[in-house]
Amino acid sequence: MSFTRLVVGLTLGITALSVVTIISRPELIFGESNFRPRVSTSAEPIEIQVGGKLLSIPSNYIVYEKDRVTNEQDLISLHALLPDLLPVTEANKTKFTGRLDPNVIRIYLRPSQRSYIEGLEARAKLFDKEISRKAGPFGLTKLELVPLNPNPKIELFVFQLSDETEIALECFIKDDIQINPTCKTQNNSNGISVGYFFSRENLPKFQSIENGVRNLISTFVVDNPVTIGSTK
Repeated sequence: MSFTRLVVGLTLGITALSVVTIISRPELIFGESNFRPRVSTSAEPIEIQVGGKLLSIPSNYIVYEKDRVTNEQDLISLHALLPDLLPVTEANKTKFTGRLDPNVIRIYLRPSQRSYIEGLEARAKLFDKEISRKAGPFGLTKLELVPLNPNPKIELFVFQLSDETEIALECFIKDDIQINPTCKTQNNSNGISVGYFFSRENLPKFQSIENGVRNLISTFVVDNPVTIGSTK
C-alpha cells in the first residue's frame, strides 16, 4: 500500500469515527445541557406553550435546562417521583440523577395527536386483524392482535376510566436484557398529548398513576391564557 493511500485511509477512518461520535454525542456540538438532564430544585414557574395550551410548570419538574425558558414547544420532558408525583427537591434529587430510581416517572407533553389505543386500532385495521381481549393482571385487560402476534417481549394492556375512555399501554417483559422493564402509554388530556414511561414494578398502581398524571397536568394549565409573545 502506498503512503498516500495509507494517509487517505487513515483520514477517512478518523473522519468516520468523528461523525459517529458526533451523532452519538450531539452535546459536543450543541452543548451538554441541551441533551443531558440537569436537575433543578427551583420551583420557579416557567410558562410554556404546547399545542396552543399555555402551561405554567415549576422548573423542578422540567428535565432539560434548555426547556426552562418561556417559549412555544413541540415537546417538553418532565420527571416526577411516585407515588405522589413530587418534583425534584434537595431531599430527593439523588433519585433523579445517575441510575434512575424505579419510582421516577418520565412524562412527555406534545401537541394533541392520536392516542395509543387509536394507534392500535388503526394498526389492526391496516392488517385486517382483530384485537382480542382477555382478563389481565391488576384490573387491566390484556390485548392481542389476532392472528398477528405482537412482539413477544411486549405485552399490551388497556384500562377503562370512569368516563369509559380507554387507556392503552405496552409493557416490556422482564428478561436477561430488560432487567428493569418499563411500561409506556400516550393519550390526550387537557387538550394536549400526554405520554409517560414508568417502571413495570409499578404496574399494579397504574390507575393511581394515570389519575395522578392527569391531575398534575391540569394544575399546569393556565386559565384564560395569553399567547406567548402577545402584547395584550
